[in-house]
Parts: sequence; structure tokens; C-alpha cells
Amino acid sequence: MPRESIRTLVMSAEKDAVKRFLSHMHQSWDQLHVETTQSSQRELQAMETMTSAFIHKFPRVTPDLFVDLSQFIPFMSVSDIMSFPTSLMVNTSV
Repeated sequence: MPRESIRTLVMSAEKDAVKRFLSHMHQSWDQLHVETTQSSQRELQAMETMTSAFIHKFPRVTPDLFVDLSQFIPFMSVSDIMSFPTSLMVNTSV
């Protein structure tokens, strides 16, 4: 799927649907067997695009959303990570 289509899909979905999707992904991540070492450059770029769209979909990241996004950290840019509130980054309960 082209990068722009991924971005459009995420941005056009209802926020509650995206939150449920992220929560489900977080709960099922180990069963999905996501292997970044064996992924093609195109697959990695797709994950980076999707992750960036998730972050832009939710400009205010809550602790629960932060946890649900945690498995996507390898696909985040430095600027994406730096956009998280400092309180979430240093919170040991998150």
C-alpha cells in the first residue's frame, strides 16, 4: 500500500476505532511475530508511515495511548518521540 494511502486511511478513521485498533495491536503484538530484522525496506517504511500517522492522529497522548503505542517505538522518528509530553517519558508507571 502506498505511504500516502496508509496516512489517509489512519487519518480518516474515527479516533475511537484507531484507539481500539492500537489497543488490540498492543495486546496481540507477541502473537503477530513482527520481525524488523527480516522486513524489507518497503515494509519498514510502511510501519514508519503508519506510526507517524497514529502519532499525528492523537496530538495529546494519554498514558494509556502511550502504552498502546510502545511497540511502535522502533518505527518512530526522533521528532515523533520528542513530541511526547515529558511527563509521560519520565513516568515510571507508564
